[in-house]
Amino acid sequence: MRVVVMTLMLLAAVAGCGGGSSSSGGGPQPVPTSSARSGLEYLAFGDDLIVGIGSSSCGVTLPSTPCPSTPANPGSLQSVAPNGWAQPFIFAGLGVSQALSGGAPLSESAGDVLNNAGQFPQFTGLASSARSRNIKLFVVFESGINDVLDAFYSDQCRAGGKTPAGGGNATLASPCPASNTSLADSGGNVRNGTFYGAYRSMLANLANLSGGPPEGVLVVGVPDVGRIPFFAQATATQRAALTADSQLANTALQDAVGDSGLKSVTFADWFGYNMQNPQNYTNAYYASDFFHLSDLGHRTLATFVESVFPGV
Repeated sequence: MRVVVMTLMLLAAVAGCGGGSSSSGGGPQPVPTSSARSGLEYLAFGDDLIVGIGSSSCGVTLPSTPCPSTPANPGSLQSVAPNGWAQPFIFAGLGVSQALSGGAPLSESAGDVLNNAGQFPQFTGLASSARSRNIKLFVVFESGINDVLDAFYSDQCRAGGKTPAGGGNATLASPCPASNTSLADSGGNVRNGTFYGAYRSMLANLANLSGGPPEGVLVVGVPDVGRIPFFAQATATQRAALTADSQLANTALQDAVGDSGLKSVTFADWFGYNMQNPQNYTNAYYASDFFHLSDLGHRTLATFVESVFPGV
């Protein structure tokens, strides 16, 4: 439980994580670039899983859960949702319910990780605050299930002879509010998809961070969305399409990681892990809506993520 112990070192620094460079006298202090940094701050960007939706602390009734999450006020701290997978070892969980990873061509209901004001645009200020205090920085990205769904629903809309209209909250019965996220081009090249483009942009920003990149970056892949119990109601063809889209998303994530130039970045293959542990798709691992993870599901994901946590 190494990462849990390190988290305890962060609690005294919560108030200092408000963004912007520390200043004294006539201007900002220089950003230290020393590798001999002390302490460690965690930042996590993503969607419902970062927030802890589905856990007994947060519930599943959106948007009125005990763990509110909006683009302007994202995520929930570890003291709010201790049963979420990220909260036991994440210092600042900047998750937004229903968020996409960014780059959807059409409007979205909850905005996207790359652009909404409460998530990644805050990163430079948060990182500068840590750097000005010579503290190590670890960044987690977990986002992609909503992107898989948006790409799938966009395809379902077109298959019905219609055009995606955007706005969010698409469903199997009504797929056209999808925002036209693309996981790959018509030739299967994920580097030409909007999903890859958003992650590549975020990782590039990390690589070019003043004071040097974070000491560690972890990108969590997506599971096989076609096997999530909620989609038992879908046809076999639809579930197969969701599985194929999940694989495309993971390829895009791994290519973005490989293309980032970051030396301290790790990809957590959640899809592969669940292939070896198929019980993770049974109802016990999911909340009452059969879509979000239950406490057991969050604990299982936390155990897996911790097993691949890169050293920092």
